[in-house]
Amino acid sequence: MERKYLTILIPGVLVIAATVWLTYPPSKPKSIGDPSKYRYMHCPECERESIYGPAAFEKPCPYCDKSLIGTEQSIKQGGKAPNPFSKMFLFVFVELLGIMAAVWYVGRPRPEDPEEDFLYFNCEKCKQRIRFLRDQVGQRAMCRRCKHTFTYPEEDTSGE
Repeated sequence: MERKYLTILIPGVLVIAATVWLTYPPSKPKSIGDPSKYRYMHCPECERESIYGPAAFEKPCPYCDKSLIGTEQSIKQGGKAPNPFSKMFLFVFVELLGIMAAVWYVGRPRPEDPEEDFLYFNCEKCKQRIRFLRDQVGQRAMCRRCKHTFTYPEEDTSGE
C-alpha cells in the first residue's frame, strides 16, 4: 500500500479506536434520574416494564436476565429507551467520513506537470510576458497591460 494512504489510515484507525474506547457504553446500564424518585423499572433488552420496588430493582429481569433500569416516567409514555450505542456510532460515522474524504483528496488524479499545458510569448507592443493554454492557439485576445489585440501564436519549435 502506498505511503500516502498509510499516513491517513493509521492515525484514522487510532482515532476511531480511541473514540470507541471513550464512548463505549458501560456494561451495566445506568439508571436515569434520582433513585428516590423512581416510579418504574424496565429491561433494556426485552422492553418489559414494571412498578419500581427497591428489592425487585436489585434482581435481574425475570424474562431475559438483564439488569433493570429505573426511571421516573414510564417508557410507554416516553417511547423506547435510547440506544446506548447511538452516540458512539455517530462519532465513528463522522470520523469515517473524514477519513474517506482525506483518502479521496490524497488519491485524486492530478495533472503531472501543470506547466506543460501553458505556452508563453511576449506582447509585440509592450513586451509583457503572456501565458495562455495550448487550447487557445489561434484565438483572439487582448494584452492586459497595453490593450493591444493579438492572436495567440502557435508553439515555437525553434528550441528557444
